[in-house]
Amino acid sequence: MNKAGFREKNHEGNLEYYCYPEVFKAEICKGFDHRTVARLLIDRGFMKGGDGRNLTVKRKLPGEGSKRVFHVLPSIWGSQDD
Repeated sequence: MNKAGFREKNHEGNLEYYCYPEVFKAEICKGFDHRTVARLLIDRGFMKGGDGRNLTVKRKLPGEGSKRVFHVLPSIWGSQDD
């Protein structure tokens, strides 16, 4: 209920997030074009895009099987040097 997606620790111990497309579009990007926001985040290295022009990646999620999600990287939070 009210789940936005999943999080997972990467090999460096940092959290990566997998956000459902509905949540990304309706809540995270509320008031903005989600495609523009996603492209900007991908270009800046804050999010990982899929193959080709896909803005989402296909990921196997616990208990849900394979789904398309927005993959938010830990770099979005900046570094300790920022």
